[in-house]
Amino acid sequence: MASDRRVKYTQMVLREALVTLLANKPITKITTTEICALADVNRGTFYTHYTDQYDLLQSIQDDFAAEVLDLQARRRSERMSTQAMLTGLATYFRQQLSLCKVLFTTTGGEDLIARLIRDASTEFIATWPDQATDPDDLEMLYEFIARGSAAVLRHWIMTDATQPPEHIAQLVIKASMHGSASFRK
Repeated sequence: MASDRRVKYTQMVLREALVTLLANKPITKITTTEICALADVNRGTFYTHYTDQYDLLQSIQDDFAAEVLDLQARRRSERMSTQAMLTGLATYFRQQLSLCKVLFTTTGGEDLIARLIRDASTEFIATWPDQATDPDDLEMLYEFIARGSAAVLRHWIMTDATQPPEHIAQLVIKASMHGSASFRK
């Protein structure tokens, strides 16, 4: 049991060290030696858990994606409204603001966003059968709304998430359902 806690602690400090370093420079300029020094972990221990800094980053992204997918699964099981789900997602992003800033701007950040969109697509498309008669149109509609929503969330995160999560959720829904016409005075 104690060894499990040590492993989890070691992985946590290595992850925190990488996130700290990524806030100041790209992954291509970060070495395992820097990560280990900041985490106060020897290189042998690092290599017990990860093959390199990219593997560590992938592990962080995987865990983040799993959390987001859990939020989506909760939406299904609790039959949450889209407003509630988006508010919950934005709240989670705000709680993880420094991590989100790093994950959405580092190497693979665009891939992570695309992965989250792809993972959610089947569920959302299944809930929109009345939106389009052509399945291809429905998939394109999903891509348009999902990528636009992702861009709004990313912009909100990169500008320090100053607006409330509820506002961001409403903005995404308003833009998705009524387009730019809903923002005219």
